[in-house]
Amino acid sequence: MKIRTLILLVGILGIQLVAFGQDDLLGKGTRMIRGLASFSSIGTENTSERTFTSLLDFSYDRFYKDHMYLGYNMSGQYENYSSNNSCILAVGPEIGYVFWTKKSQVFPFIEGGCSMAADIIGNGSIHGGYDLEAGLGVIIPIKKNFGMVIEGNYNSLKFIEVDSKVNGISLSFGFVGLLF
Repeated sequence: MKIRTLILLVGILGIQLVAFGQDDLLGKGTRMIRGLASFSSIGTENTSERTFTSLLDFSYDRFYKDHMYLGYNMSGQYENYSSNNSCILAVGPEIGYVFWTKKSQVFPFIEGGCSMAADIIGNGSIHGGYDLEAGLGVIIPIKKNFGMVIEGNYNSLKFIEVDSKVNGISLSFGFVGLLF
């Protein structure tokens, strides 16, 4: 009889830990997968010229400390000009910090990173460089392991071969998944 009671107590304790063990949503060991997108179409007055830009950004991060994460970022930006097309691909590490408490309804965060970048131009030329990024955003939980992300970024792209530097500000929307 004592064995059955002990098994029952251990089982109840295990269920309790599984049900309530995720109070620290963004704590040590949690992994976060994010996908963001932004699109723009810009027209110029007195011309029929339009520039279309799309940005897709994917991140895989892991919380090594409560609130603080390290991870990898992969992004692709496509620009369609009337005279030429360009595709910028970037991959690199990032670090971030999420501000939250157990009573938080949303989770604001700040992050930064440095990526290796390649600009593939429609005429066949490729230019290499790097991208420095800083971002502010907010995670809005929809379910316990799933939410929406709104993020504003500042990017500074530098292409070495052509001595070209491009700065940009973007506002992106997307989704986040948390893996415990």
